[in-house]
Amino acid sequence: MTTFRKQEDCPTSQELLCYQMGDMGSSESRSIGKHLLVCEFCSSEVAFYEHYPVSKENEESPSETEMPESLYELAEALLNQKRGSQSIAEIMKDVESPTRGRR
Repeated sequence: MTTFRKQEDCPTSQELLCYQMGDMGSSESRSIGKHLLVCEFCSSEVAFYEHYPVSKENEESPSETEMPESLYELAEALLNQKRGSQSIAEIMKDVESPTRGRR
């Protein structure tokens, strides 16, 4: 019985997405095309991308996405229950501080 999962020699999901969108060079595209002929898992992943396409206009990087205000307020309330009165801003300042934990 064959295990249906990605193998070590499989292209990454990002490479498969680029292949499906046509955003790669011809030699790399041919290499992935050959791989798809023998790898049922990667072929299924590319088929998924074909059925649920990602448009370049709608792609957002995580750094460009802001947290909705209502979600921020919910997170703030949950953290206040766990950590007393410490706000998300204070927690983020602690996390982002390069000297935190160093002496």
